[in-house]
Amino acid sequence: MSTSGLTRPAAEPVLLALGGAAAGCLVLAALASHAAVTATGASPWVCPEVLAVAMLLVLAVTAIVFLRWLAASYRHLMGEGYPMGYTPAQAVIAWFVPFANWVWPFRVLRELLEAVADSRAIDENREAMLLLRLRWWWGLVLFSTIVLPLTAARRLMLSADTAERTRIWLELLGHEGLLAALAAALLLSVLIHIARALSRTAARRPTPGAAMIYRKRATRPS
Repeated sequence: MSTSGLTRPAAEPVLLALGGAAAGCLVLAALASHAAVTATGASPWVCPEVLAVAMLLVLAVTAIVFLRWLAASYRHLMGEGYPMGYTPAQAVIAWFVPFANWVWPFRVLRELLEAVADSRAIDENREAMLLLRLRWWWGLVLFSTIVLPLTAARRLMLSADTAERTRIWLELLGHEGLLAALAAALLLSVLIHIARALSRTAARRPTPGAAMIYRKRATRPS
């Protein structure tokens, strides 16, 4: 238990959820891709709607577990004396504000990473490596939620054939599932290090020097 009376947020549920999401999305992507390749008409052996609902359920459960852990991590660091730029509520709401959620979620996780790094629980080289993974993760998220749907929508508008439209939907689900699996794996690799760092900071407050350094970093322009 920390000196502030706060326990570190339990990381096991979110790590298991992300691992399960990566595996689940990969399986669903394989099913969708196989159905797209083998489809011979408008009624493939697996219904695109079923795959879409299954993928949404996997991602929704993972998101709930992840956001609970994220808010708890922010509360923990604020209780330990770190001047975080976002409140726990803002760290969660940032994912749901239209257009702003193209940027804010990345900033929230970057701030969390920088806070635990400034506690000296993560060295500079590892922090740089994890920040690069975060950027790749966010790039995959943006590509899968913006570029892929727009590309598929354009193809659907140009196609009047029912079988071809079904195949386009299956291909989209396959690509989305693959990117979701890769993104979940990247985020998992980052959160493992953050969770370990949080466990190291749970027994101590940040030194005044570390808090000052982080305050300067937290107010820097992005």
